[in-house]
Amino acid sequence: MSGASFLGEILKLAGGRNIFAEIDQPYPQVSKESLLARQPDVILEFMPELQGADESRLSEIRSDWNALPSLPATQHGRIHVITLDHALRPGPRFTEVLDEIQRLLYPELNLAPAGDAPTTETAASAD
Repeated sequence: MSGASFLGEILKLAGGRNIFAEIDQPYPQVSKESLLARQPDVILEFMPELQGADESRLSEIRSDWNALPSLPATQHGRIHVITLDHALRPGPRFTEVLDEIQRLLYPELNLAPAGDAPTTETAASAD
């Protein structure tokens, strides 16, 4: 994705840095050489068609990246497959996509998955 895409904007909101932000095309085809030159720390693959797929299928997709072992994202196991069915469509549920990206970019923050945050009523009743 580039900075010209809906997902590029969400990545920026999530606090990520898009290594292809300067490309004008929203969803460019990028070469292995381009990835190797830019050395991403994290790779996000958006595959909503795999929503509900078992972990072995998702693991297969992540392992395809082992063909590029010099990438920091590969070395540190930071390849993520996002399968939310609405991830590629701008709309009111974009905050779920934003939450998921933040959770994947910053695992050390232990952010709750979308939908797990307490409501105002729940938080108020806990007092």
